[in-house]
Amino acid sequence: NSFLWIDGNTYTADNNSATHNIVGGASNGCDSLVTLDLTIINSATGTDVLTACNSYLWIDGNTYTTNNNTATHNISGGAINGCDSLVTLDLTINNSTTGTDVITACDSFLWIDGNTYTADNNIATHNIIGGGSNGCDSLVTLDLTINGVDITTTMSDPYITANSVGGVYQWLDCNTGYSIISGETGQTFLANVNGDYAVEITENGCTDTSLCNTISTIGIDENSKFIHVLVYPNPTTDKLFVNLKAFNFFINDLSGKEVKRGFDEDGIIDVAFLENGVYFITMNISNTEITVQQFVKQ
Repeated sequence: NSFLWIDGNTYTADNNSATHNIVGGASNGCDSLVTLDLTIINSATGTDVLTACNSYLWIDGNTYTTNNNTATHNISGGAINGCDSLVTLDLTINNSTTGTDVITACDSFLWIDGNTYTADNNIATHNIIGGGSNGCDSLVTLDLTINGVDITTTMSDPYITANSVGGVYQWLDCNTGYSIISGETGQTFLANVNGDYAVEITENGCTDTSLCNTISTIGIDENSKFIHVLVYPNPTTDKLFVNLKAFNFFINDLSGKEVKRGFDEDGIIDVAFLENGVYFITMNISNTEITVQQFVKQ
């Protein structure tokens, strides 16, 4: 870069013409005339262009967490010509990305962290190395909602009621490979024949099937004196007449909803208030005798 010579001058460029006389400087006692032959080599300069994620420890010993294009560091003798090397930093800092994985699943969910979750979770995290669009890591937080289906039922032979409220129901015949029973989509199912029945329930985007329930009371009155129970007229507009006296009854619509119950003494039941449609009337004659009749209200 520069040189202070014996003549007291500082030279910053090559020079082969400057001279300096050293009085009596020769070994024989005479003067010594010295000519300068100087080659000036300049220090090297350069820019260290870097891209890093979140932070970077540079050669000056400092850790940088933001972009920087002003920091410098001198490497003594670091140039290939033996002079110093002055390096300027040109650093771009990219930050890791974060995100939330919002998921709704039925019963359980196997997440990207390899864990299976069976309950709601909004605290689990997983770091995807290099997963960000900028090449940095991506930290993902789980926001998981686990939905389930209440597949329990309540038996009141010959009725089966799904305990789930507000679902979509389809009743199945267990004895024929869980075949669909046409038209039976209410919360309550009234069996027409003895057998094993289950219900497929869909709620909150999930579908599951209950255990099979056994109905065994249909036809229980075949050997009793009530085998010829009559309910008429059918269809009816306002009243049902029953050839029985003193019995408990309740009426259900096709969905299984109970619309009326009571105790009848004269064999006349008022149904004028019912909307037009198909209904079932269940009559309990004793603790072990029951009859179910279908009728149409017009």
